[in-house]
Amino acid sequence: MSPTTEAAPGALRIAAIGDLHVSETSQGRYRALFEEMSEAADVIVLCGDLTNFGKVSEAEILAEDLRGATAPVLGVLGNHDYECGCAGEVISIGVSSSLNTRSPAAIADCRMLYFSLRS
Repeated sequence: MSPTTEAAPGALRIAAIGDLHVSETSQGRYRALFEEMSEAADVIVLCGDLTNFGKVSEAEILAEDLRGATAPVLGVLGNHDYECGCAGEVISIGVSSSLNTRSPAAIADCRMLYFSLRS
């Protein structure tokens, strides 16, 4: 079964993916997927565990692939993205990936999101 890309008038088409676990050997693995998701959806949502260990080098590889996205990208970090203690840099790299594209990106610290939703 293939997903439909036709939406009802006024509907927002969302393409979501999680657990990418981008590693230092993942160069170019997701670029075509982000391009395809951009054609099928109005927004792409990245749902945690974007990197394998939260390394800056892994975030840079993901950011390079995100340059293939033409739809806006929203994302939250998962537990793996905190392992190296560089979550702030992972967020910055993900957001800066949109600077050279037509698509804005926003990556959030899910711990901050969780606490703000509880208050």
